[in-house]
Amino acid sequence: MTIWTEEETWLSIAVLIFIIIDYITGVINAALKNNISSQKMREGLGHKATYIILLSVCYIIDTLQLNTDLSLPAKIFPIVSCGILLIELTSIIENICEINPELRQANFMHIFEKNSTETEEENNENNMER
Repeated sequence: MTIWTEEETWLSIAVLIFIIIDYITGVINAALKNNISSQKMREGLGHKATYIILLSVCYIIDTLQLNTDLSLPAKIFPIVSCGILLIELTSIIENICEINPELRQANFMHIFEKNSTETEEENNENNMER
């Protein structure tokens, strides 16, 4: 019985790479805007560190599930890893679009936009609540 799986290895590598890319693109964005702040950089690193801590806790819970019955329906490490990857991907795309605004108009970037009918439905719901 393997405790650390190949899947967990690849997910961990992906999370680390996305965190590094997000940090780099954030620094480039701030540098281009002459807005580099050591406080913001520390806060950003702190947020990234919490992702690593969260993944560590998830790994421990999944390991406990292997050895005890926590009655969890699925492994949580892959689920949380994918959530973090999506958060980081969103941030990377935002940074890239700030660095190069022309990319916002690129056809492939539209896959990241909300569906216009979804936006209309949300607006209608918000208006009805008022």
